[in-house]
Amino acid sequence: MVELATDTERHFEFTSNGQTLSAKNRARMLGRSVLVHISIDAASAAGYNRYRDHSFDMIIDNLRAFVREREAFNGKPEIFVSFIVMCSNVEEAGPFLRLMKDVGIDNVSFRTLYLED
Repeated sequence: MVELATDTERHFEFTSNGQTLSAKNRARMLGRSVLVHISIDAASAAGYNRYRDHSFDMIIDNLRAFVREREAFNGKPEIFVSFIVMCSNVEEAGPFLRLMKDVGIDNVSFRTLYLED
């Protein structure tokens, strides 16, 4: 998909949970006009496991590798990570932001599922 969408200089965006960012898949995006959105919603393996599964450490390791690898390609693709703020994870927002800064993520978005008082 990435190759087809970007071979004519078109911009391509997609959202993922980050579990498919293997070395092979990352290599396909390097240097291309792609905006990768990854939704994580936790700052720790325990928090991530509460919502998804035991893949947190693998996802963070793959994000770190992706950030390093794209340096040779003028920072392409862009990587954005989102965090859906809920009552059950609001205490992880600060640690999440610090973790993403340490990883080298371009942009972090905080979102809500619904408005609260």
